[in-house]
Amino acid sequence: PRGGMPAPLPYLIASAIALMGIFCRLAIRAQRRLLTEGRVAPALVTGHKTHTSSHGGKHRSLTYDFPLLSGAVASGKCSTSSKPPAIGSVICIVYDPECPKRSMKYPLSLVTPAR
Repeated sequence: PRGGMPAPLPYLIASAIALMGIFCRLAIRAQRRLLTEGRVAPALVTGHKTHTSSHGGKHRSLTYDFPLLSGAVASGKCSTSSKPPAIGSVICIVYDPECPKRSMKYPLSLVTPAR
C-alpha cells in the first residue's frame, strides 16, 4: 500500500521557495544600492566571451575598462545580451566608488531610476 507524501517534503519545498525569494531580494537590494550610491562612467569594451554550460545553454559576457575619479583605470566584467556591443565601443556603467570591482552595465537589469 502507498503511504502518501513523505511528511518532510512540504517543509523542504516551502524552504526552497523562501530561499529563492531571499536571493531575489538580496540581488535587488545590491542593484538598488549600486544605483543610488554608485558613480556613472563611460567604459571602453575590450572583449567578449561566450560560455557554454553543461546543459548546452550559452552565456555571454563582456569585459570593459573605465576611468575612476582618481584618474586610474579599472576593469570590469558583466553579462550581456545575444548581440553585445562591438569591441572598442563605449558603454555606460555604474560602479561603486569604494569598491570599483562592483560595476554593472547601465541600465541595470532589476532596478531603474524613479521618474
